[in-house]
Amino acid sequence: MKLLVVLAVFLLLLIVLALLAFYLERSWRQFQANRAERAEDGENIKFGINSLNVEQLNLDGLTASVSNWATQLRNMILPGEQDEQLVEQFRSWAVNGLKDDPELQEWLLALPEEGFGLLTWHIASFCKEMNFELAWLFDEQASLAPELKATIRSVVIDYCQACQRSVKVQEQAHIFAQYHQLVENPNGREQKALGYKLHENLASLGLADLSNNVDLGKANERERYEHILGRIHQAAADDWSQFAQVLQNTILDDNGPSAAVNGADHSSSNGQGSNASTGHTNGQGIHPTGEQVKAA
Repeated sequence: MKLLVVLAVFLLLLIVLALLAFYLERSWRQFQANRAERAEDGENIKFGINSLNVEQLNLDGLTASVSNWATQLRNMILPGEQDEQLVEQFRSWAVNGLKDDPELQEWLLALPEEGFGLLTWHIASFCKEMNFELAWLFDEQASLAPELKATIRSVVIDYCQACQRSVKVQEQAHIFAQYHQLVENPNGREQKALGYKLHENLASLGLADLSNNVDLGKANERERYEHILGRIHQAAADDWSQFAQVLQNTILDDNGPSAAVNGADHSSSNGQGSNASTGHTNGQGIHPTGEQVKAA
């Protein structure tokens, strides 16, 4: 009897211990799960804050980049505010300091007010890029460094002469650009129409050989056009000045070869292939000096 009581007590004790162990294990698992969940929430909050910071930084950087890019683009297209005092100083220098170069002096002083101011702005910007100031050219203190002042004067004169020469060749440059497009893209619709018309005008002046051992009547369109291009290139190589005049008249005139003939005759009579030597141009556009630049 006593043995049964002992066994029952022992069994009851085992049951209590098992229940206690089960409860403790379940509590421990719940504790670990809660701790992991809190840690994950903390990481998410931290990650969210970092993400917000990164996004804010990226947004600020993007905004700054766009702003800088827009400023640079605006400065490239439109010059900054001009220094009127600097413009007047530069004009006075052109009057008194360029007497040894009357041709350049005359060209500068003949520029319209807007063009002169724009040219001054470009020169001043170039000087800043080279780490000196255009104003030093007019500053009496700069006389303390005569070599520097002489160098600035030389740079400014070279810049002005480069602009002067660029204006003079605008018309020639446009004509060559038209020829270059015809050479580079001969099968373009506009280039092809120009090629046929130009060849017609050249042939009417005897500047394009129609034979060259090719029977154009039997040739297909591709062969005929290749022959025409060859004659155009040959005419350009034989006498560019006369060719350029015919090309210019071909572009400007829509009434056939008669105007080209008259234009070429006029060119040969006065000895000039264009008005480029006078600095005048045909077309539209504004040169950095403010002069009207024309495009045929």
